[in-house]
Amino acid sequence: AHFVAARWPVAVALNKVDVPGATRHVEEARAQYPSRVLVPVSARSEVERLRAHASAGADGARSYSPDGSTGTLDVLSAAVALRPPTLAFPSSDLATLASLGRGAGAARLFDCLLLRPLSTVADLCEAVRREGLCAGDLVRAEARGVFTPEVAVVRRDDVVAAKGPVVRLQTRRAAWQGRAEAAEQAEEHQRGTKACGRRRQTG
Repeated sequence: AHFVAARWPVAVALNKVDVPGATRHVEEARAQYPSRVLVPVSARSEVERLRAHASAGADGARSYSPDGSTGTLDVLSAAVALRPPTLAFPSSDLATLASLGRGAGAARLFDCLLLRPLSTVADLCEAVRREGLCAGDLVRAEARGVFTPEVAVVRRDDVVAAKGPVVRLQTRRAAWQGRAEAAEQAEEHQRGTKACGRRRQTG
């Protein structure tokens, strides 16, 4: 049980705290399980809040607590805090902190990817490819801190953020990737040519 709790920590949502008498049950649960993360939640209030926001009338939403909270954000925050993700900022230039794959006009460090704890540089490269920010195989990677300019070379199996969360990934497209892209462009050009021919005929 201790291994499971350490490997897969759980935040427990105590729902229906908007029901009369629920406070007593929350106190009893906390007394019985002092080592567990127990967060009071009102799912009904959260649904009402979402519906009110959708209809642009958020003032009509109920809440179970004086600060207007429904507990949903609290329990999500508690769950993330139990196993904090690894943050990574893919960059195309570690000197200017330009965002990778976003063009010259994008804000610095535009993208922040949330990765599993102990994710490696190779894991980050795969996540960046899924986001469409780069393509090809990883060739070289460098990292630095957000506020520290020192740059260090990192390896594929290095843990992300060990040398800094800002990472520059250099990739190389394989030959088959270049051929596939060229074939796709040729097919798209052919479709455009056929469409122009049809428009001339109908004109």
